[in-house]
Amino acid sequence: MGRSSEFPNKTVDVPSVSPFHRDLLARGWLVRIYLDEIEEMSSPEMGILQLITCPVEEAAAVVEKIRSVSSEGIILEFIRTVLVYKFPHWSREEIERMFTLDDLRKTRVFQEAQQEQALSILGKQISRKFGTLPQGRLDQLQSLSLDRLEALAEALLEFNTINDLYQWLDSINAH
Repeated sequence: MGRSSEFPNKTVDVPSVSPFHRDLLARGWLVRIYLDEIEEMSSPEMGILQLITCPVEEAAAVVEKIRSVSSEGIILEFIRTVLVYKFPHWSREEIERMFTLDDLRKTRVFQEAQQEQALSILGKQISRKFGTLPQGRLDQLQSLSLDRLEALAEALLEFNTINDLYQWLDSINAH
């Protein structure tokens, strides 16, 4: 199967190619693909290439096509990154409108933001209830997954002393 070289349309194609590339084209090992001539989106990757080159007014439709082909978190995250660079004047809200909430929850960025928010809230609650924690214990808190942070938020209501918190953290690390 030949390799491909993608162009948004024929007008931006390279008119003269090196002898090496000319030979690859002649043998069929290199194929030119014009994105504006692709009828069906054959893969999420092809859709991302279309998104990079499409006009602003077509971006939402292209994103919807990509989402219909794939809902993988990494693809969605890459699409979001492409949109941020392609449309730097768009707000975060405008970009996120192209995705469903379920799509966004699959992205690492969303999960990290939730974890940071949970850490911030728990840190404030712990500081208020028990004072400042030693760095080692703060490190333990920061290494907890979102699920563990949620469990800690519930358990924290039952803690009477700082030792209750330490025992909880030690039991988590023991598992």
